[in-house]
Amino acid sequence: SAGHSVSSLQAVPFHSRVANAALAYARYLFKSFWPQDLAVFYSYPKHFPIGWVLAAVILLVAVSAWFVLRTKRHPYLIVGWLWFMGTLVPTLGLVQVGSQSMADRYMYIPSVGLFVLLVWGLNALLDHWPCKRQALAGVGTVALACCLACTWFQLGYWQNSEGLFRHAIEVTTDNYLAYDALGTVLNDQGKHDEALAYYSRSVRIESKDVEGQYDLGTLPIQQRRFEEAVQSFTAALRCNPSFAQAQINLGKALLEQGKLVQAAAHFSEAARLIPDDPEAHYNLGTVRLMQAKPEQAVACFLEALRITPDYRDAHANLGVALMRQGRPVEGVTHLAAALRLNPDNPQAHCNLGLALLELNRPGEAAVHFTVALRLNPQAPGPHYHLALALVRQDKVQQARAHARTARDLATAAGQAALAAKAEELLKQQR
Repeated sequence: SAGHSVSSLQAVPFHSRVANAALAYARYLFKSFWPQDLAVFYSYPKHFPIGWVLAAVILLVAVSAWFVLRTKRHPYLIVGWLWFMGTLVPTLGLVQVGSQSMADRYMYIPSVGLFVLLVWGLNALLDHWPCKRQALAGVGTVALACCLACTWFQLGYWQNSEGLFRHAIEVTTDNYLAYDALGTVLNDQGKHDEALAYYSRSVRIESKDVEGQYDLGTLPIQQRRFEEAVQSFTAALRCNPSFAQAQINLGKALLEQGKLVQAAAHFSEAARLIPDDPEAHYNLGTVRLMQAKPEQAVACFLEALRITPDYRDAHANLGVALMRQGRPVEGVTHLAAALRLNPDNPQAHCNLGLALLELNRPGEAAVHFTVALRLNPQAPGPHYHLALALVRQDKVQQARAHARTARDLATAAGQAALAAKAEELLKQQR
């Protein structure tokens, strides 16, 4: 998804977090001894089945009560149980720190308590067996072998991201984050249609998932389906108005639709949210330039360059804005900087050439127009501009040749205005 950083955390009601905590204790306990259907992420269920919640509560209360009653004779039982119960508290979501309902990765510390009560309990249970040492050694060997087998089996799901998230989808229900993550993996592989299907499934499951809505918008914007992109980014911002990257991408989609006022509003908000992000200021400056507000555009581009001095597009657009303000000398400085940062860009050569032409330096301008033509021979603009530069150098024959080429190329490309200008130049030089 288009480089972004935003929390996908959704507010979960306290009663749901309490119900989840009870179920999570039971699930952690079960999966510690029967590691089946493990997943990289477990999402909160839409509804908590009251029967299962009550069963989990009864189990926890019963086990706790039994261990309390056995405290004097077998204190290790309550120690191990309280270790397990206590160290899991930060991971249960009572104080929400993530959008997962539970996470297997947290069990490495709580499981110590379970193994304490299990190992010491077995030792006490077999205390009067004549072959206790051999029996415990055998049980330990079998347990280690089972752990190795389970580890080898689980590693198969971690070979690559696609397999990991597909497995999470298979073994969990309505796992919106797994659908979203798989969509991102497939998008990176160039499987855009399949990625779109998974992004769409993700937001159908959880419409308030910020990242899911954002990712669903990035794909249409890449495919120039801007209305779809606008809908998704707008949905993301309804969930989290402070999501600066969504503000930027929504602004870009609106800009492509020609909605300059709305685009400017979102770019301005992005610049407020992330004042040290040069892209936010650059985008706002670009809209101001398109709105014929060069003074505001200049301020935005200067701020972008203050943050990132080698921001070539900011140099280029700042140069154009300065030219429109009637400050060609300063404009040339920034256009030249943009060209140094991107010497193989024909548009950068054209922009600098036009600025030099305005400063009445046609010879230097012609050099840049010539390079632009070498980089993009079929572009009518550089031919026309080169013709203008040659006219000012009294090289009429060469100017006529380029003006004629510009007219023909512009006509073929449907650029009627440029074709008319080239024709007018030809008439003037007859």
